Amino acid sequence: AELALLPVAASAFSRITAAGLLLNFVAIPLMTVTQLAGMLAVAAAAVSPALAELCGYVAHLATVGIVESARFVDVFPQLTRRVPAPDALVTAGYYCGWVLVFAAGGRPAVRAAGCGLAVAAGLGIVAGLGPRGFVQRPCPGDAELRVLFLDVDQGDATLVRFPTGQSLLVDAAGSLRGRSAVGERIVAPVLWKAGVRRLDYLVITHGDPDHAGGAEAVIADFRPREVWEGVPVPGSERMRRIAAAAREAGAAWRTLQAGDSLRVGEVEVVAWHPPPPAWERPRVRNDDSLVLELRHGRVSILLPGDIGADVEAQLGPLLPRSPLRVLKAPHHGSRTSSSAAFVAAAAPVAAVVSAGRENRFGHPDPAVLQRYAAAGTAVLETARSGAIDVCSNGNRIRLQTAAGSAVYR
Repeated sequence: AELALLPVAASAFSRITAAGLLLNFVAIPLMTVTQLAGMLAVAAAAVSPALAELCGYVAHLATVGIVESARFVDVFPQLTRRVPAPDALVTAGYYCGWVLVFAAGGRPAVRAAGCGLAVAAGLGIVAGLGPRGFVQRPCPGDAELRVLFLDVDQGDATLVRFPTGQSLLVDAAGSLRGRSAVGERIVAPVLWKAGVRRLDYLVITHGDPDHAGGAEAVIADFRPREVWEGVPVPGSERMRRIAAAAREAGAAWRTLQAGDSLRVGEVEVVAWHPPPPAWERPRVRNDDSLVLELRHGRVSILLPGDIGADVEAQLGPLLPRSPLRVLKAPHHGSRTSSSAAFVAAAAPVAAVVSAGRENRFGHPDPAVLQRYAAAGTAVLETARSGAIDVCSNGNRIRLQTAAGSAVYR
């Protein structure tokens, strides 16, 4: 059963495990005890309630043993492996191989060929040969900066692939209700499909759940070399868990402030905000978001997190003019951000809005969309277009959506 369901487990759960083979030696006897004790409890109920209760208790203990045996993978996590959903051809090859094995009859050559096909496809699943799709489409040039704005509902996650091949993930999405499955179910598979096996940098702009909720899962799967944050919030339980996950993964932890920068090949990463904090933050604040700019020749990609109009007023006069700037709309296109002055100062040729379809906040606000339209800025929304891919060669940019539309500048 474990072998038969290998592609199914990889597709449905992005996870494969060998633990089931070992746990069967525990689960099958316990299941037998559960069934026998349950039947004895029913039979004994008419004769001796005390005996029936004892049999029921034995069945209960056996059932608890079956459930608790699943914790075996917590003790030996090496028995489970996170993998991307396999390519359809790999899955077809896997099952075709097994069909040949069982249908070979007295033809050893056919059986050997089928076994080889099944083993090769199985190794492909274990190695993470995922399907080619939108996120794997190459940029037109070989040495280009690529920025992929993921479609993560009402959250944020942006994957940057530098011309050097290094990778940076800005935020890991999540849920305002505190669920972190978005990191495991959406962000991680997209990174795998984009060819990322280990992250070089993970950026947490701030600790709100829709930005940082998926970070722990991403850290576990992609073991970033460095994790960046802006203003530390010692009282944030979420950020403490993320820091602990980073330590366990061996990642260096960096606190970035305005003026910090890093050059990755031809691309310069500049931090515009926040300044050094003058007081300890008791809670996470949108206006403490880490604001990053990617500079690549004539091209600028500005990632402002969830800053509001007050911070925009401080940053606007500082931003250098850029002939080709793509702006991720601050705070998902909220009416408290994307002020007219900031839009004029940033002067983006395109703005990307990461927000959920028909979200309860009304993002993006109609007034914000009007401001961008008045500035001649093309607006692309993940809620309407899916993931949005930006390619830059330093002189020109191409924006393409998962829905198929494209914008060239």
